[in-house]
Amino acid sequence: MHHAARISAAIELLAECEVAWAKTRPLPADIIINHYFKARRYIGSKDRGAIAELVYYVIRNRAILSWWAERSGQHGARALVIAEQLLRSKHTLIDLHNFCNGDAFSPAQTFRR
Repeated sequence: MHHAARISAAIELLAECEVAWAKTRPLPADIIINHYFKARRYIGSKDRGAIAELVYYVIRNRAILSWWAERSGQHGARALVIAEQLLRSKHTLIDLHNFCNGDAFSPAQTFRR
């Protein structure tokens, strides 16, 4: 799995977490992540580990990542993952532009407003 596909999966998984947490009886993150990977058995163990690590990092550091994302006028799961890629993973904007090119398994190229 390419790094862009991992980013896309993390965005999708965080979006599922946000939907689940908005309900009256939210599920814990580990259960949501477990269900996500059970429904996608084709994701290999190394990729599952990398995606889960990224998602747990975003959840643990949600406050600071939200602050950075909102400074750029963005919000939501995609903005949090991109903020993580810029701040923690030290990717450049050019790297993210290449990762988020809208190809088959990559996130869309533009931010949603």
